[in-house]
Amino acid sequence: MGARPGFPDWFGHHWDAFLDCLRTVVDNADHDLTVVVREAGELLTDERPGVLGIFLAVLSQVRDRPGTAPGSSLLVADASDRLSGLARRMTGAGCSMDLDGGRSASASF
Repeated sequence: MGARPGFPDWFGHHWDAFLDCLRTVVDNADHDLTVVVREAGELLTDERPGVLGIFLAVLSQVRDRPGTAPGSSLLVADASDRLSGLARRMTGAGCSMDLDGGRSASASF
């Protein structure tokens, strides 16, 4: 959670704050939420097991919130060999991921 993608100044570096900030972004948006992660092959690999699942669960909470646009998605970008490893980890965390054969993929969270 190092980046602050348009989050308010009060953003803290923990999951509750991440969820609150995503909700704030969604509440102020007039379009679908798309979370883009670059160099995604390394997404949360330095964290303890289960953290990727927490990240995906937070995104799901935002997506399932009443009033959230129905087309919300996660876009991950990296070299195709690195994305295949992420796809395996995401599947293990309960998320499906569609690799497009290139440098990006979309995921249903």
